[in-house]
Amino acid sequence: TSLKEVVYGEQVKYKCDEGHALDGDPEGVKEFDVDCLSWGGYSHPGSDPASQPPSPELDAGSTDHLMSPTMTTTPLSCLPVSCGLVPEQQHATWNTTREFAYGEAVQVTCQDGYSIDASTSSDSVSYKAHCLANGSYK
Repeated sequence: TSLKEVVYGEQVKYKCDEGHALDGDPEGVKEFDVDCLSWGGYSHPGSDPASQPPSPELDAGSTDHLMSPTMTTTPLSCLPVSCGLVPEQQHATWNTTREFAYGEAVQVTCQDGYSIDASTSSDSVSYKAHCLANGSYK
């Protein structure tokens, strides 16, 4: 995508790439608009820019902005969809503590005496579970 300067009153349209959403939720928002506010920040998707304060207030002695939850100083970004933890796999071992995101894969290894096709081939003792764009594993 190309970068373009955004000025007050303009709206930026976002469309997340496949396997991405505003909050990384598979059912989350994948297309949204934000407005450039008068003070140079951006509205959050679904908020009314007319209801935004004209500018964030500065706390005395602090450079931190006291902002409402419907404002941000930086453009938003789309996050990879989370597939969560790998579902239970019988007679196998894998990373059971990490949640994987779209585009990632986890190695699943069969326990001794098991394989993915009932053969003794060394190629049949493990496989990769891929996190898909819809938040499921394959």
